[in-house]
Amino acid sequence: MTLRRLLKQKPALLAGGALLMVAGAATLYFPETWYPEETQWQLATEKDIPGIQGGLSGLTWNPDSGTLFAVTDHPSSVVELDTDGNVLRVIPSDGDHDFEAIEYLGRNRYVLSRERERMLTTHYIGRNTSVLPPASYILTLDVDRKSDNAGFEGLARGRGENALIVAQE
Repeated sequence: MTLRRLLKQKPALLAGGALLMVAGAATLYFPETWYPEETQWQLATEKDIPGIQGGLSGLTWNPDSGTLFAVTDHPSSVVELDTDGNVLRVIPSDGDHDFEAIEYLGRNRYVLSRERERMLTTHYIGRNTSVLPPASYILTLDVDRKSDNAGFEGLARGRGENALIVAQE
């Protein structure tokens, strides 16, 4: 192909190149096009959970026990649920702590966020724990004291053993 013929086809080549770039960017920035089965979720059912006052906040999976753990803020407690959403036990705390989130750390250790207190606490919750034990570790961060309702809202384990992601309202 001569250079003249190539230059005559330049608009078509540019348009084709631009189209390939757009398709590449769409695939990069919208990964659901790669793995649609991992991004298409439907709520199969919803279930009222009897005996829980104030509603559940935060939810974590304990792969060692095969159960879910959640927190309530009024009254402050940790709730263990089976995979069908049935309450297995309620573990009350020693006061009103405004729990917002819970995350399983392994070896029956959990971190809980306390919104008003701007505090993260770790607790050991074993199979026979009936009252939330005192925190084995406490981290308080003095952030955004303008509002009592602007503390730590969410927790998630990051990649690796020692990474914890904390979301603030």
